[in-house]
Amino acid sequence: MKMAEKTKRGMSRVAKAAVVVTIVIVAALVGAFYYQSTTTTVTPTTLTPTTVTPPQQEKNLYFTALSAHWAQVPFGPDPTFSNTIVNQFNPLIYETLFQYNPLSLQQGKYEVVPWVAQSYTVSSDGLEYTIQIRHGIKFHHTGNEMKAADVVYSINRLEFFTDYPAGINGTMNRIVASIKSVSVVDDYTLKITLKYVDRTILEGLSTDGFEIVEQSVVEGHAVKTAGTNDHGYQYLYVQRNDAGSGPYEIANPSTDFIPMQKYMLTKYNDYWGGPPELNIPKVKFDKVFLVPINEDADGKLKLVRGDIDVLMDMSPSSFTWLGKQPGIQTWSGGGTSYMGLWMHVFQGPLKDWRVRLAIKEALNYTVFAHDLMAGTGSVAQGGFLPGVPGYSPETARYFPDSNITGANALLDEAGYPVGPDGFRFHINMLIRPEPRYGMDFTPMGLAIRSQLAEVGIDAVIVVVNVGEYYEQIFDPRCESLMWVQPDGASFVTEPGWVWDYGLQANLGTPYFGWNVASQGDFATYFEKQFRAINALPDQNQRIQEWIQLDRYMLKYGWATTLTTSMVRAAFGSSITGFFAPLEFLYPAIFYMDKTTSAPATTSGATSPQFLSVNYVAQGQTTQKMASWMQLDRFLRPEPVATLAPY
Repeated sequence: MKMAEKTKRGMSRVAKAAVVVTIVIVAALVGAFYYQSTTTTVTPTTLTPTTVTPPQQEKNLYFTALSAHWAQVPFGPDPTFSNTIVNQFNPLIYETLFQYNPLSLQQGKYEVVPWVAQSYTVSSDGLEYTIQIRHGIKFHHTGNEMKAADVVYSINRLEFFTDYPAGINGTMNRIVASIKSVSVVDDYTLKITLKYVDRTILEGLSTDGFEIVEQSVVEGHAVKTAGTNDHGYQYLYVQRNDAGSGPYEIANPSTDFIPMQKYMLTKYNDYWGGPPELNIPKVKFDKVFLVPINEDADGKLKLVRGDIDVLMDMSPSSFTWLGKQPGIQTWSGGGTSYMGLWMHVFQGPLKDWRVRLAIKEALNYTVFAHDLMAGTGSVAQGGFLPGVPGYSPETARYFPDSNITGANALLDEAGYPVGPDGFRFHINMLIRPEPRYGMDFTPMGLAIRSQLAEVGIDAVIVVVNVGEYYEQIFDPRCESLMWVQPDGASFVTEPGWVWDYGLQANLGTPYFGWNVASQGDFATYFEKQFRAINALPDQNQRIQEWIQLDRYMLKYGWATTLTTSMVRAAFGSSITGFFAPLEFLYPAIFYMDKTTSAPATTSGATSPQFLSVNYVAQGQTTQKMASWMQLDRFLRPEPVATLAPY
């Protein structure tokens, strides 16, 4: 009974399910019939897809030159106060009447050609230069065309600041002193009249300090109070504005240009393109970031990690190490930078030329140029630096290495006998903690101290920061001292200009105490000969005379060069077109690019015409240097080969 009831109920459920299925099938058939009978046939059309172009990604360049200055001192971009910090970015912002031909630089030659200038003529007596400038050069921000009045103003503006607290550099001071007047002839012509013949005036007008600003903008922002006029100093130097016409501009000073923190330059889209006859390429980078880095190891880390694209001014050992890293290219060559030993000469032992000469005679120059520079330096004791006309190993060297006998004889004659403590006298020698131009003060100072001890001179090393360093050497009341000084030739077309600091119109008096009062006939003879040689019309004759004056100053003057330094650069594998015989990124910036695919490796590329002459170190010298090199490695350890990512 129960089984029958279950069977009946099961059949009832099946029947119900069958009914439901039947209804669904019927509905589906009816719907399909209805859809077919009411659907309209539509003719298909071909649709053209819309192409959406993604916004073009900016191409930026991140660059640094290791420096003891620009990450510590808040320099502003005023071309009047150009120096080794400002010239890392100002040549990208401002332009000059003349410039070194970038095509010649790539071939290892220094050739000054018109840039903003279209052409020029020189009077028969060599005292008057009439210069025509090009049409169509526009200034940043205003778009106004550059006129001769802007050029005249920019040159005359230097005269306003010769006694200004911030000061202008020695090269500009010397050029300003040679100019009698600058005047406007017409909108595109100016005339420069000199006090005396200066064969380097065109090269002088190509230097950073003679960069051209827009007169109306600068004077329009001049601060005038109580009869004084700062001629745009606050506007350009302190507030960090620009008034130039170069390929890059400071778009927003408050955010883009923060000294010691951030330097960002933006491509100027209305740039005129440079002299047409040189076929200058257009710049490829939308923005250039100049990254302030002081430490050698920090620079290497950032380059290998990809935080920066180009690194310059690294030490020789770092350059060698970077050349072995995958994905890193290196470039070396050219360069007129050097490390010298300079002296105050107005009081104490260094006032006596025999003491100065004895110090120079006692030094071993091969140690500085070969051992300490790892093959990237050369012996060039005076003005005949590699690449300068008249350079040869013979003209570059006056002193032999370690003339201990001669040095001792000079010190005895000067009246400085060896005392009970084993020294003739004690004298401070200033060095700085950070490298400069890729040259390290510490091993240089240690080598000098060791070598001078052999003739009884106690050179006491005093490490000071860059501000205190210059405060002491510029103080005429400062005690007699020496200092290890990095520098570069003011001009590369004339070998005598390494000595232009000694001109009384320049820095001779405050920098060294080199003047008639302290040095008498030496200073008088130097000044007279320097002017006479510079006035000679024939360069070959000038070179022969420069050789003689170079020897004279090495014997009697305030300084000797310890070693020259090649330009050394390293950059990522995506960077092409780099060369740097002069001003960091300029004029290479026109030829540089950043590719998406890595080019063939060019690690170790050099500029043959600029290569320095190296000297083989004596075996005993290498042995003596072992302890110094160990100390150098301790102070600046090599980074590990494998670096962890962020």
